[in-house]
Amino acid sequence: LWSTGATSNMITVTEPGIYSVTLDSLGCTTSDAVLVSISPMTTEIDLGPSRSLCAGVYDVVEAPLIPGATYLWNTGATGPALSIDAPGIYSVAATGQCIDAQASIEITLGDCGTYVFVPNGFTPNGDGFNDNFLPSIAGPVDRFQLDIFDRWGELIHTTTDRDAGWDGVYNGTNSQDGVYVWTLMYRVLGPDGVKAERLTGHVTLLR
Repeated sequence: LWSTGATSNMITVTEPGIYSVTLDSLGCTTSDAVLVSISPMTTEIDLGPSRSLCAGVYDVVEAPLIPGATYLWNTGATGPALSIDAPGIYSVAATGQCIDAQASIEITLGDCGTYVFVPNGFTPNGDGFNDNFLPSIAGPVDRFQLDIFDRWGELIHTTTDRDAGWDGVYNGTNSQDGVYVWTLMYRVLGPDGVKAERLTGHVTLLR
């Protein structure tokens, strides 16, 4: 005999509370009770707003981390994070105890052209401002080389680090004030495909 009035060996409950049962067998009785609480059902997750992706670039779409959830993406991948390299609509289903949620996100191909800015002068005097000659490239660059030449055409600096630049030093000695020739070679993978370019110009060193 259950506290609900039911007399079967099991009952279905939909509300929280304490449920008790008494068993009577040939005049011998025993009782027990159980406390039932209700856990909230997770039915919604958010992958964030739609966004763009540059060609040839990887990105990661992440679902909220829900303890006990199993994630399945429409690509067949599992886990809360998905690595992507192409535009499209990506969706995920999160399931588990008290978890039944789906979400999707649209990834579009972005206008990710490469923009290059090369300053025409720098002042390597150690004041922390404009101390390095550093071309600025906005975009997915996979090859980069900056060469600096003196007035006689001698190569005095070269780097393949797009964040390095030139500090106005050659062989451990400060270079003289004057005009220097630079060449910049880079290659990018943009919306229109592979683009390689070689630029040449002058920069004024002034301490």
